[in-house]
Amino acid sequence: MQEDAAGKLQYSVWLGSEAAVEQLTVLKQKAVKAAPGIPLQTADTNKPYLLKRLDVTASTTGTDGVIHFAAGVSGQTTRIHPKQQGITVKERSNRNYRGDLELSAYHDKLTLINVLPTEQYLYSVVGSELNSSWPAEALKAQAVAARTYAIKQGLKYEIAQVSDSTIDQAYYGLQSEFPAAIQAVDATKDEVILNKDGLIMPVFSSNAGGKTADPSEVWDNPASYLRSVYSPDQGAEAGKAKWYRIQLADGRTGYVHSLYLKDTGQKNAQGQPIFESTDENVNIRLAPYVDNNANPAIDQLALKQKVTVLDEEMESNAYSWIRGPYDADTLKSKLSAAGIAINGPLQSLEVSKRGPSGRVVEMKANGQVIEVEYPDAIRSLFGGLPSTLFEIEQAGSYTGNTASPADGASDAPAGAAIAGASETASAGDQMYVLSGSQSTPTAVKASDLVAVGATGQAKPLSQSGGTQTAAGSTPQPSSASSSVTLSGKQQIVFRGTGFGHGLGMSQWGAKGFAEQGYDYKKILQTYYTGVTITKE
Repeated sequence: MQEDAAGKLQYSVWLGSEAAVEQLTVLKQKAVKAAPGIPLQTADTNKPYLLKRLDVTASTTGTDGVIHFAAGVSGQTTRIHPKQQGITVKERSNRNYRGDLELSAYHDKLTLINVLPTEQYLYSVVGSELNSSWPAEALKAQAVAARTYAIKQGLKYEIAQVSDSTIDQAYYGLQSEFPAAIQAVDATKDEVILNKDGLIMPVFSSNAGGKTADPSEVWDNPASYLRSVYSPDQGAEAGKAKWYRIQLADGRTGYVHSLYLKDTGQKNAQGQPIFESTDENVNIRLAPYVDNNANPAIDQLALKQKVTVLDEEMESNAYSWIRGPYDADTLKSKLSAAGIAINGPLQSLEVSKRGPSGRVVEMKANGQVIEVEYPDAIRSLFGGLPSTLFEIEQAGSYTGNTASPADGASDAPAGAAIAGASETASAGDQMYVLSGSQSTPTAVKASDLVAVGATGQAKPLSQSGGTQTAAGSTPQPSSASSSVTLSGKQQIVFRGTGFGHGLGMSQWGAKGFAEQGYDYKKILQTYYTGVTITKE
């Protein structure tokens, strides 16, 4: 298909794709002999064209084949306009898009651009980013932020304003749209976020973990309209399942979804409950969440297989999460993959500096600062942590209370817990215990002990278990630094809150504020300081 001199599209059939004029002449002679009287002329390949070709391969038979289109002149743009709404792109997860599709070459690569009105684009962005059950005011806040973000980009990619991924903002086509999202966009039509300097860059993330980030904790440079503020993000963990941390007969530990274990009513010699599997091939994972790539099953339970339950955790989610456990070799390998060289074995890992919201902005390995381009890049060092709002814990450590004679330890009954100074030991260490009328300390191992928490709940101290934390409670990172020492087979876990960089609006926080009665403008003005919402 080509345009004629008047600019009208016309169709023709092209024969051959020869490499030289001599070869084309031979082909022309054969064509004239086969079909006398058909006028032939040399195709003008200097003008823009679109060539449709049917390719038959080993997997096709007869005339069945696959249609291919080839574009001509360098710089040519081919726009595809559907006869009815929606064009499906098979190689983009079969997503169906509004508007037109534009094909071109960019930096010698095939480029596909979806061209459509901004408001229609936002129908899918709001639908891709948020859930249809969320409050209308949260959806409106997302619509205004997404509109401002898209316009602010200008022609960021030279041939397009935004990408369709979370590098910019999610855009998954017609399948992601829902009525409430369309209503939110229409209700805020043309509204954008401004401050004294004009359009802001309204960055947002999934979950701020209870407190949004300060720009210094992410970009390491300021932005006048961004500051750390409280964010009601806890809704992300509502209704999440319980997972049991179990111990197998060979001493290994892992997590199993509570749906697949039931209490037998039996206990082992240490008083720990014994559960059994309710199904075949039940997966055991290192952390309490399902991700077959990042957190694959380490083993499986057979039907009615008995295991010891050590404790329980809430399933990791956008608000509260666990990653790990990792041993020193694995951590060193992750750092090496990120271009961080560690001389010798990794012996210590330290959170050496935190920002205003408590996010990690500096870490040390073996006492040396781990150099990163910007603070939020720390997440990628360890395989993609959900956020930098985390603590590092030594798996298999426990904290116990020690008491001196002045504390009244000599008068304590056998088995009593006496408050005193706190000490931490690893599971492989020996700990000396005075009990009852004993006058000589007795050396025991952590695996022989049971910790009794402030609630009175007894929990065993296993050699591969982590710091004991009650299910449903989420420790918030402190402002102080923390560190772990690694040796032998010791492991660490990352325990944190939040999902994403945490800058600007938190989507789960917007939901929380909307449920508290905030309208969309108040939500936006809470997350972005000194701004106004106006039509542009």
